[in-house]
Amino acid sequence: MAETALGTIAGARRRFALRRAMSRKSSIAFLMTLPLILLVALLVLYPAFYSIHLATLNKSMERFVGLGNFLFLFKRETFWMVVRQSCLFAITAVICKAVIGFILAHFDPSYSAFNWLLAQFGAEPVPWTGDADWARFSVILVNVWIGAPFFMIMYLAALKSVPEQLYEAAAIDGANWWQRLRYVTLPMMRNIIAITALFSLIVTFANFDIVRILTAGGPIDRTHVFATWAFWVGIQGNDIPLGASVSLFMVPILAVAAIFILRDINRRASEA
Repeated sequence: MAETALGTIAGARRRFALRRAMSRKSSIAFLMTLPLILLVALLVLYPAFYSIHLATLNKSMERFVGLGNFLFLFKRETFWMVVRQSCLFAITAVICKAVIGFILAHFDPSYSAFNWLLAQFGAEPVPWTGDADWARFSVILVNVWIGAPFFMIMYLAALKSVPEQLYEAAAIDGANWWQRLRYVTLPMMRNIIAITALFSLIVTFANFDIVRILTAGGPIDRTHVFATWAFWVGIQGNDIPLGASVSLFMVPILAVAAIFILRDINRRASEA
């Protein structure tokens, strides 16, 4: 009995020492990440809250107008055109990047798929930035070209995590390449596809440099997205509160997209 009691006490002491050590490690880890947390707060949180403050001021930034800037935007046809264009730009670019990244992840890395595709078409010169439709296509194409490698890298990492035994079992059952893709690859990659698409959607919605460099929002405002039109209204139009209001309108759109994507991921995780 005495030996049992001593063993119980010793075990309790070891557990207490382990908890204390883990608590100490957590504290050390927090202190080591504290500079990064402060940097994120300085560079992300402060500008975010300051932009909300700016959106509630009048053009001279001297009077509080509440939701007046947003109500003014809702009455402008250009604003709703920017909403449609931003959604078209982001959704089309993300879908194309996801598909191309998925294809390139299965492609021979020593050969360029784009070079082969471009060599097949001897098209006449087109007004890439002079026509509204071609200009939209151009900014989406450049965004896809830049973003597809990110999808490819993420998908390559996900493909490495798919157990080879699943493909072997599917092959034994007589599954062809499409059935292996549908019933093995895609189900195993759905979460990483969803997370990658969400991240790319956020980045694409806030895209500024591509549109600014290629078209500057033209012709006749047909390629503006939230970031470029917020810059045009706020900086070039000298109405910073209204520009901040334009940029903040991205938040509810992206929040809805994030809720749907993350809810679908959580649902699949609970079913697993």
